[in-house]
Amino acid sequence: MARLMVAVRIRPLTQRERANDHVTAIVKAHGDQAVSVWDPNDDALEDVLRRERQREKLFWFDGVFDETASQTHVFDHTVRHLIDSVLHGFNATVLAYGATGAGKTYTMLGNETSPGIMVLTLADLFSKITTDNEAGAGNYDVVLSYMEIYNENIRDLLSGKADILELREDAVRGVVVAGITIAPVHSPEEVMTLLRKGNKNRSQEATGANEVSSRSHAVLQVYVTYRTTDPQSGQRMQRFAKLSMIDLAGSERAAETNNRGMRMIEGANINRSLLALGNCINALVDPAKKNKYVNYRDSKLTRLLKASFEPSPTRRDRCVG
Repeated sequence: MARLMVAVRIRPLTQRERANDHVTAIVKAHGDQAVSVWDPNDDALEDVLRRERQREKLFWFDGVFDETASQTHVFDHTVRHLIDSVLHGFNATVLAYGATGAGKTYTMLGNETSPGIMVLTLADLFSKITTDNEAGAGNYDVVLSYMEIYNENIRDLLSGKADILELREDAVRGVVVAGITIAPVHSPEEVMTLLRKGNKNRSQEATGANEVSSRSHAVLQVYVTYRTTDPQSGQRMQRFAKLSMIDLAGSERAAETNNRGMRMIEGANINRSLLALGNCINALVDPAKKNKYVNYRDSKLTRLLKASFEPSPTRRDRCVG
């Protein structure tokens, strides 16, 4: 069974929120696994039916990070352990999920002085690959693609073209995007350059909830190929693994964001895609649905991530000669 880990990161109030006297923080971390949410609505005290209702609720997760947590701290306790699995031939996926304006893009991408999970992951990956290559156990190659899923259409962020790309089935790599730019990379600096280039092409618009809202899912997929020769048979062997890191578009309620026209259509597609993602995850973790059909075809995002979500991931080794 694929192991799923859920961690929560609490962001600090924004400058706009701090300037509003009516805005107060209602989420608080309790240790490293619990979060409490406080209902600040005093009107409930005047409602006889709601007067006895508990106003603070406690939720438990695999990991919790408060407002002071650094990017490195979040990475160390959530994603770092996945890198060894990828190097040993297993697929893995990292998702940043939350409401629009929650800080997903900052966590995943970061900035010049505080790089996010995408860059930190690739830096650690290259460090371990360098160590293994120098040990002479084999050779690793790393390539990546960077795309967005906008209104259920896939666009290549590295090429900058507006062409709509299609999903295809590959016998070795699983579901792939036909015509996507595959860029070889050798250092985290090269990765950061490509991410900056891609983000300039990403669909972003101002909404009632966020002045710079990401209206698409940004999907970074890293393909790791390991090549070695069997010392006994002399056969050359290859092993493939895929690491997907996704900055999801923000979930939102149209009534609260006051979105209209195209923004409302975008929001509907975002929520529909996130619902499909949630349904797949729920189907995978529900013991009652074990070995039952998981509908990955409800969205482009879930189709793309099928290989990483499969209940029994296997290494993709093959002989090449």
